[in-house]
Amino acid sequence: MTKDEWISRCAARYVERGGLEYSTAISAAEANFDGHDAAFDSSRTDYNPEACADDDMGCWTHDEE
Repeated sequence: MTKDEWISRCAARYVERGGLEYSTAISAAEANFDGHDAAFDSSRTDYNPEACADDDMGCWTHDEE
């Protein structure tokens, strides 16, 4: 999997499960990618784009008015 494929899959997860607009999801996916090891290794099982997006979204807080 290439970096672009990883970002695309991660962004799709942000849209699907997080309800983000696509442009915001791409930015979030790029930040998520950059937040991991500098050396991209697609063989790592913990580097699954959907799982990485899920982990990130699990840290989000919901502001209540």
